[in-house]
Amino acid sequence: MNISPYYSHLTLLSFDIFCHLYIFVSRQVYMKT
Repeated sequence: MNISPYYSHLTLLSFDIFCHLYIFVSRQVYMKT
């Protein structure tokens, strides 16, 4: 059982989603002001 590649892929994916979400939220806040 080699779960390391899957785990790293999952971490990368969640990090990517987090970055996109952060950019989206900051953009929304910027538009509001």
